This record gives sequence, C-alpha cells and structure tokens, in this order.
Amino acid sequence: MRPTAAKTKMKRIIKNQLPMLCLHGVVPYIPDGASRSIRARNKRLKESRALLLANDEKFEAACIWINSLDRTREINRRHTSYFIKHIAERRIGLGHIANGTLIAAALHCGFKFEQSRQAPNLFFNIDQESLQSAYEESLKFDKCPECA
Repeated sequence: MRPTAAKTKMKRIIKNQLPMLCLHGVVPYIPDGASRSIRARNKRLKESRALLLANDEKFEAACIWINSLDRTREINRRHTSYFIKHIAERRIGLGHIANGTLIAAALHCGFKFEQSRQAPNLFFNIDQESLQSAYEESLKFDKCPECA
C-alpha cells in the first residue's frame, strides 16, 4: 500500500527538520509512571509517530488553514504551537488536531520555528495581528461541530 502524499510530506519533515516530531509535539510524551528507559522511549516515539502519520486528513486541512496566516521575519514568542492548534481545531472543524500535526503542517508550509521551553511546543514566525484575527474568528465555531 502506497503512503498518501500527506504521509510522505510528514515523513520528509521528520527526516529533514525534526527527527523527534511525534503526535504530541517535538519530544515523545512520557505518561506518569511510564518507563524512562531508552528502549521504552523509542517504542513510545515509534507508536506516537505512527499515530501522527495516520492524521493525513487533518494535516492537509491544517496546511490550508495555517497558510492563511501572515508570516513575519521574527519568531512570535507570544503563543506556542499548542495554543495555535486550539485555534485551528475550532476553525477547521474536524475535532481534535494533535500538536504534532499542527507543527508538521506549519513546517511543511514554510514557517520558521524555535523550540519553546514548554516542550513539546514550538514558536513560529506567525504575525501577531493575523493570529489574533484567526483567534477571534475561531470563537464563532465549535471545536467539534458534529458533537454539538
């Protein structure tokens, strides 16, 4: 079975830009009480990455949405990828969008990034006014329209 174009794009991002990208963001999620061994961490990373690559429809929708935002030369450190993904969830209307999916979409669309101290999140070069407008617009929508 051939991988979808979206899966190929996400794999390219992982290989060339963020080798630690997974469903939750840039570092693998470690639940409380989980083993912290390298073998266990690598297993969680592999599982989380498989879940990320299964989000191809949401990845494509996030690419379309995030391309509507204006870019700046400088990184905007006011909001992380996690905040931005919540705006995207409401605006796109496909329910939950993983932090890693939003990050992959932003990188695929050419946004620059910087690691946040709040791992697993990133900052992007998204214009603040553009993001504010997107946030205000997102408040008009439900996160999960079919759930309402």
